[in-house]
Amino acid sequence: MIINIEWHEQDLRPLGREDAMFYHYSNANTHQLICTVSDGTNSVSVYCDGEMRVIYKPEDTLIKDSVALVEAGILNDEYLQEAWFDNDTFDVVNNTWYDLYGSNGLWATTHEEHLDCIYDTLTDSIERCITILEEWETQANDNADA
Repeated sequence: MIINIEWHEQDLRPLGREDAMFYHYSNANTHQLICTVSDGTNSVSVYCDGEMRVIYKPEDTLIKDSVALVEAGILNDEYLQEAWFDNDTFDVVNNTWYDLYGSNGLWATTHEEHLDCIYDTLTDSIERCITILEEWETQANDNADA
């Protein structure tokens, strides 16, 4: 199986940015398409969902998107984890997450269905997309053999 990843937003993983907070580009509740993983027939998309509201205590500001997060000096996951667990830096009111939606020839042929798969990191999300595609291929082959 040949896997293709189509990016709808920039892949920030080389900068050490796996967390969904780095892919939240709106200051409201969002459903942001990050990438689509496909095998040529079926596809699974990774979305950044939710609302981000973080009180950045050193400046007493409300961070609601990834731009403000980076402007506050939270440059990657390492900085984010340090700030998250330091009660003097962050007060996380709401955080974002990755959610998967898929479409295959067995069902959901006209639109993507929610797959009820929630992840914290982009790499974990993409790896799960590939596993789902492999499972769907196995199901399709089993159905063809029946």
